[in-house]
Amino acid sequence: MWIIKVLYLYIFGYVNIEIEGFFVERFINICISKRIFLWKLIRVRSTVVNARISLGDFRKIRQIARKTKCKMRIKDKRGLPFLLHRYKKRKIFAITATVIAILIFGLTRFVWNIDVKCDDEINKEEIISLLEKDRNQGRSAYT
Repeated sequence: MWIIKVLYLYIFGYVNIEIEGFFVERFINICISKRIFLWKLIRVRSTVVNARISLGDFRKIRQIARKTKCKMRIKDKRGLPFLLHRYKKRKIFAITATVIAILIFGLTRFVWNIDVKCDDEINKEEIISLLEKDRNQGRSAYT
């Protein structure tokens, strides 16, 4: 379940923050009461805590930081929104990646080669002729 949550947070982006102040525990308790998801909480010093928070929740905690007189500092930004922002000016790269993904998806929908391996009891040519007959009749041999 947590893998789905982490994948969701990567798609929508998250921020590594450093919270500094004398009321860091109060800050964390208010975040929990407002259902703001903090993870990877690491206490660096008695007044400093590092944490990760989703991009949507980051906007909400500014008021909490003011209320508890804590200072927040963004240490790192992760996720798809920040990655897309970095490549915003490289449109040819995005178009090429999209075309390649469509081609890979389209080409994997076809059967390109069939290799028939069988024992001595079964005739290989008989299997191939049966498959050819089914293909010519327009039905699948596997249904």
